[in-house]
Amino acid sequence: MEFVSRTDVGKIREENQDSACAFVHNGFLIGIVADGMGGHNGGAQASKMAVDCVKAYLLEQLCIDDDADAVIKYLHGAYAQATEMIFARAQKETELRGMGTTLTVALLRDGKAIVSNIGDSRAYLFDGELKQLTVDQTWVQHLIDSGEITREQAKTHPHRHVILKAVGTEAEVVPEIYTADVTGKTILLCSDGLSGEVEDVQLKEILGMQKDLAQTADIMISCANAVGGEDNITVVLLCEKSKRNYTVKG
Repeated sequence: MEFVSRTDVGKIREENQDSACAFVHNGFLIGIVADGMGGHNGGAQASKMAVDCVKAYLLEQLCIDDDADAVIKYLHGAYAQATEMIFARAQKETELRGMGTTLTVALLRDGKAIVSNIGDSRAYLFDGELKQLTVDQTWVQHLIDSGEITREQAKTHPHRHVILKAVGTEAEVVPEIYTADVTGKTILLCSDGLSGEVEDVQLKEILGMQKDLAQTADIMISCANAVGGEDNITVVLLCEKSKRNYTVKG
C-alpha cells in the first residue's frame, strides 16, 4: 500500500481552509479530503472537524472482516456525525454561523474502492487514463446536466464555485457513494484548488510520469501554483495492490 497527503495554501489565500489525511487501518487504505467554507476561520474549522471526525469514526468502527455493505454503512454514519458536530457548533458560535465543508472519502481494500462525496472535492481513478469517479454537486454541474452550458463554459462561469451541498450547513446530509475496481490503479482525491486550476489532461500526464506518489503530489501542487494558485490546493494519492477481492453491492 502506498499513500500520500499534501495540502498547500496557494498563492492568493492567507489561510488554508482545506484539510486532508491518508492512513491504513485494519487492512483498509483510507484517504479523506475536505474543503471548508464559511468566512474567516469558519472554513478551516469545518474542514478540520470533518476530517478528524470521519477518521476517528472509521478507526473505531472498521473491522478487518467488514464487507462493502458494512463500509457503506460506516460512511453514512461518519458523514452524519460530522454534519451534526459542525452544524451544532455553527449554531452555538455566531462567528462560525454558516460554516460547512466539502467531504470526499475513499476506502480501498482487495482491489476495490468505495468512495463517498458531498460537494465538489473530487475523486479520480488513474489506470493510464484518467476517469472522474465523483460528480460535482455544484450549480455549474447542474447547468451542464440540464444542457444550459457546456463543460468549457463552466470553467469560466461566474458561479462555478457555488456548491449545492455541504457537510454542516444543514442538520442532515447523505453522501453519494461510488465504487470502482482499483487493482494496480491509483486514486486521486483533491480539492478544487487542483481540479479547478489544472486540466484533466495535465493531471493524466503527471500521473503517467511514474514518479513516486510524494513526488507526484508535489508536482501537482506546483502546477496549480504555477497557473495562479488562486485557491488552497489539496492532493491525496492512494495505491493499493491485492489479489483477493470482496464483493461490492449496491
